[in-house]
Parts: sequence; C-alpha cells; structure tokens
Amino acid sequence: MNGARNRTNKTNEFGRLSDKATCVFSLEITQVTESAPGFGGSGGSSSDTNVLVSRLHVIDLPGCEILNEDPEALRVKQGSTLNRGIQSVNTLMRDLSTSQHGDHVFYEGSAITQLMRDTLGGNSLTLGLFTLQYGDPIGSTLSLRALKRCQQIMNFPVINDNRTIGLLRKYRLEMNASQGVLPRGTNAGLASDSLDTYNLKVAELEKKLIEENLEKLRFTEDKQKLVTRMQEMKAKFNELVQSKAELQAELITSEEEKLKVSKALIELQIENTRLQEAVQNGQFDTSAKMLHAENDMLELNLREERATKAI
Repeated sequence: MNGARNRTNKTNEFGRLSDKATCVFSLEITQVTESAPGFGGSGGSSSDTNVLVSRLHVIDLPGCEILNEDPEALRVKQGSTLNRGIQSVNTLMRDLSTSQHGDHVFYEGSAITQLMRDTLGGNSLTLGLFTLQYGDPIGSTLSLRALKRCQQIMNFPVINDNRTIGLLRKYRLEMNASQGVLPRGTNAGLASDSLDTYNLKVAELEKKLIEENLEKLRFTEDKQKLVTRMQEMKAKFNELVQSKAELQAELITSEEEKLKVSKALIELQIENTRLQEAVQNGQFDTSAKMLHAENDMLELNLREERATKAI
C-alpha cells in the first residue's frame, strides 16, 4: 500500500507518468546464526557468528513499445529524463548479452540500472516475466527481443556469507599483490603479454570511442534538424492557434449579430401581431356600426309604411 501510495499519479501532455516510470520493491533479510565451537578455524572453543544477508528486488519496468522510436527524437520530443530508465535497461541488456567475460559493462546509465547491478549479470537468481499484448505486434516483438537478450545474460549466484566474503577479499589481495610483483619478478614475459593485451584492448576502446563520437556527431546533426523541424512545427502550431482564436472571435461576433437580428425579428413579429389585432378590432367595430345602421333603416322603413297606411 505504501508503494502504491508513493508512486506518482501525475500526468502531462504525453500521458500518465506512472506508465513511463519503474516501480521497485526491495526486501532485505539478515540472518545471524551461531556455528559450532571451533568450526570457523579460529581454534579454541568459542563459537563463530555467521551473518547471511538476502535481498529480494521486484522491479516493474514500463512497456517496451517506446524502444521502437528513435532515442534522440524521443529526447527532443519528451525530454531527456522521461524514458531514461527503460532505455538504459535496454542498453544494459544489449551490452550484457553481447559482452565477453571480463568486459566492463556500464551500469551508471540511470538509477534503475544501478539497482540492477546484481539482478542482471551479477550475484542473483533472476526471474523475468515478459508480457505480450493481443493486437500489438510491434510491442510483442520488442518484448520477445528483450526476452532473447535476457536469455543470453549470465548471472553468478553464490551465497554471500561472511566466510565467502572473507575468501574473496583474500583472493583480491593476492591478485593485487601478484599484479604488483609480476612486472618486476621473473614472470616479466607474462606481464608483457598482459600489457600487450591491455594495449590491444585500449586501442579497441579508442576505436570504439571514435566510432561513437562519429555516431554522436551524426546524431547531433539529426538532432539539430529535428530541433529546426520542431521549431517550424511550433511556429505553424502558433499560427493555427492564432487563426483559431481569430475565427472564434469572428464566430462570437457573428453570433452577437445573429442575436440582434433575431431580437429585431421578434420585435417586428410582435408589432405585426399588434397591428393585426388593431385591424381586426377596427373591422369588428365597422361591422357592428353597419348592423346598427341597417337596424335603424329597417325601423325607418317600418315607420314610413305605417305613416303611409295612416295617410
């Protein structure tokens, strides 16, 4: 619960940050045991204390579909830190799957690769779970490619108790002492061969460095082109935004004029209705007056007839 609560839930214009971040759960267990007296070779009857430290790392990496895009273009578009973890892990798996024994592998690419020093190519039993999504052939292909690389990585799991650590320390001191003695001792030929091998490795590394610098220059040129293209797209986007704002202003003005016209039309309809009512009232009054006049004429005619009869 604490891990889920501490995981970021923020979003930006590229989606949720948790979809591009790595979640790490670490559990460390320390076991202290007392061995039998005299078992450690120290002599006497005192007991020896064994300390065994175990670590469990559960690492949830983001989806690897982002690896299908160009890294430089992705850095220009989304920044240099948003997808750094998954890219560093991909580079580390590629180097470990293609390197020979004794080759140096760069673990300092990101914080997650530093935590995976024992998980990949180190002193650990590692179990990888790779998920495939239905309807996503590109992401599934990248997951299978990462699975194939992980199958080629060799780990060296041993029990790291205090005796093993002491023995390794002893061998390391002897190796350092032998490296200091060999150039001045009788085995100068072996040291010369080691020096030639070292010089050959240095030359190969210099060649690799030159190639990487050339590739970096090409990436820099491509990056500059992408930056220029992005600036042009931003300028076009700003123009579109400005034109959209102008269109919205014109739309608002037209709506206001439409409301004014509608108001005037309603007022005309009200006036027309009032005039029609006035005309109908006038016609009704005229009809009533005509009926009264006709009644008066009939009464006059009746009077005239009676007068005629009387005469």
